[in-house]
Amino acid sequence: MSKELDGLEMLLPIRSETLLDNRVRFCEPAIVIKCVASLLFALLPISALARIGETRQECDARYGKLTVSPLTHSGVTYLSYKIHGFDIDIKIIDSQCHKIKYIRKDYGDFEEVEIDALLNLNGKGWQKLSPTTWKNQTSSASVSGKYLVIETHAFKKHRAAQTGGIAK
Repeated sequence: MSKELDGLEMLLPIRSETLLDNRVRFCEPAIVIKCVASLLFALLPISALARIGETRQECDARYGKLTVSPLTHSGVTYLSYKIHGFDIDIKIIDSQCHKIKYIRKDYGDFEEVEIDALLNLNGKGWQKLSPTTWKNQTSSASVSGKYLVIETHAFKKHRAAQTGGIAK
């Protein structure tokens, strides 16, 4: 086996098969797609994605045109954008972003490296509570397949006050 293949095996899982007594090596297509998607995400300017605490003007400057007209109800302004293969839904209270939903349009479910990058973009000190939930001093987050939702504790309290419920 050549040294070039040894280096490649470290990067991508490779399956071996024998064909007419010659060794043929190839990568599983699903694995290649995931690796390419992760590489593209790593190259994506992370600053291009929304952050908790930003104003509507900052979100507009970051994303440009809204995909639908903004809607305001019960003190919450709803904004929707598309950028870099994501739909991004934002909820603004008191002129600041308090909830972000990242929706992947391509490449399958969120990978752990992507989740970590987006969490760190939206605050520090995240603690993993379960395989799909996190919490820090100001916010909580959850992931489900193509959806990653980050919301502040203040947003939960606002929602509870509007619905007469109790904030979790």
